[in-house]
Order: sequence, then structure tokens, then C-alpha cells
Amino acid sequence: MVSTSTVGGYKNINKTTVMFGLMKALVTGSQKPSFVVLDSAKGFEVRKYPPAKWVSTTEKNISHKAGTSAAFRRLFKYIQGENQEKKTVPMTIPVTTKVEPGEGPNCESSFTMAFYLPVEHQERPPAPTDPALFVEDRPELTVFVHTFGGFADDEKWVSHALELSEAIGDQSQYISDFYYTVGYDAPFKLLNRTNEVWFVKK
Repeated sequence: MVSTSTVGGYKNINKTTVMFGLMKALVTGSQKPSFVVLDSAKGFEVRKYPPAKWVSTTEKNISHKAGTSAAFRRLFKYIQGENQEKKTVPMTIPVTTKVEPGEGPNCESSFTMAFYLPVEHQERPPAPTDPALFVEDRPELTVFVHTFGGFADDEKWVSHALELSEAIGDQSQYISDFYYTVGYDAPFKLLNRTNEVWFVKK
């Protein structure tokens, strides 16, 4: 019997499907958006990403983990064929989440998770059937990037965002209203994990 228990916090998705799909992406090499490194001399990178389409969804929650788990479930169903063309879309990396913090410690934050659409779907992405999903035309972005390993929880995302902010120093250089949390690995990968925090350069 196939289990539907939690996989890395992602509930209500067939566990075998998730593990097979994400493992296949790791083995075959997931597509990822191209970028140019503009600077890496200050303990963080500055990267420029060209315009690209991403499929996205927004969830509001107090917890980063709970909010992104719900968002991931919707996006994963989309790439598994729950779209108007019933097309399976290859898993890509990284998974980015735009975090717009709430006004206080007990207020909900807004989490907009996005999967990069592969090259073959950039021109005509399959339209979502779930009204909570949308295709995002992300403009060219220049971002400050801080990279760290291990498993990231709510506290680690915040502490590493603060670390990046301190490393940049001058807050006028970046948009401070939101930041991105960025993951590259399947939830069951134990070693050599890669996580990033991004601030968008003004």
C-alpha cells in the first residue's frame, strides 16, 4: 500500500510519486535558469538573472514551513499534469519563495513559491487549472545571494537573511520589503544540501 504520509513537510502527495519525481530530477540533472555572477568578493554573490516565466502560487501563514508546504503541493500537482493541456512538466531547480514578512511576530507572512518553467515551456506555458496558481513573468533580476548548507527551518531562514543584510551593509542597495528563500534539493537528500537567501538589488 502506498503511503501518503508527510515527506519533508509535504503532506497529501503520494510519497512514491514525490520521491521518484524528485530523485529523477536529481539524477538526470534539472534545468535551472541561467545567470551571470557580477561580484563575489564580499562573502556573497551578486547575480543577474534574465527575464523568465515561473509558475507560482501564494500562501499566507505564520510559519515558513507550513506556508511553503501548502504551496509546494499545488505546484507539484501542476507539473504532474494538473493543467489545461494535461502536460507533465519536468521538475526544475531552484524552488524560490518570495517572503513578505508580516507586521508582527504573530502575524501571517505572504509566501509566493515558484517553479522555473523549463525552456520548452517558456514561450507557451501550460495554463494552470487551479485558480490559486499563476504564470509569473519575472523581469530581469539582480540579486545579492547568501548560500548555506544543511536543512533550513523557519529560524535559519530568518537568521541567514539577517546575515546577508549585515554583509551587504548599506540597506539602500536592496529592496528590504521582501526576500527570497531558495532551495535546490529534494527533501530526503541528507548531505551536501544547498540553500540560498536573495535580496533584490535596487
